[in-house]
Amino acid sequence: MFDYISGKLVSRSSKCLVVDVNGIGFNIFVPLSTYSSLSQDQDFVKLFIYFYMREDAILLYGFKTEEEKKIFEMLLSVSGVGPKLAISILSELSASELKSAIIRQDAGLLNSISGVGKKITQRILLELKEKAVFIAGKDDQSFSGGQSMEDAIQALVSLGYSQPSSFRAVKKVLDTEEKDMTLEVLIKKSLKELK
Repeated sequence: MFDYISGKLVSRSSKCLVVDVNGIGFNIFVPLSTYSSLSQDQDFVKLFIYFYMREDAILLYGFKTEEEKKIFEMLLSVSGVGPKLAISILSELSASELKSAIIRQDAGLLNSISGVGKKITQRILLELKEKAVFIAGKDDQSFSGGQSMEDAIQALVSLGYSQPSSFRAVKKVLDTEEKDMTLEVLIKKSLKELK
């Protein structure tokens, strides 16, 4: 429904911001990372918005980057994870740290977050392991030419390989080979891993 909201920053706390848009004040819940990115004298803000509606409330969740918003939506797709817990997770870990933890299957890091028990951790790692790599972020430039790991995986999937096996092949090449390679070279080397 909403993509982003921009307006005058009226008030702030570590949990929510009030943004005035043409005389209407929107109460927007934010993760700590978004709150921390605001400068002390900042009076204008643009937030990527997630609109959440239930029987007794309409809530807005705001994020500094689209990557954070996509990670938030991804967390909500996990059984047992609601907006409050998803915001808590993103307040403890940056989007790139969370993606990395999911890709590495780092249960210990997720378990260290308040409110995230073993069952939720297992669900997050299991249900999001294939999705996490497809959320591109500024830290995902894995090799030269400005291409991301995602491009190589998508190319392999389009050739008929499964996402998990494509991910493993590309990751193995990037972990063991020189990072300075073209997308074409990365795909060819990954294909060798798949044979």
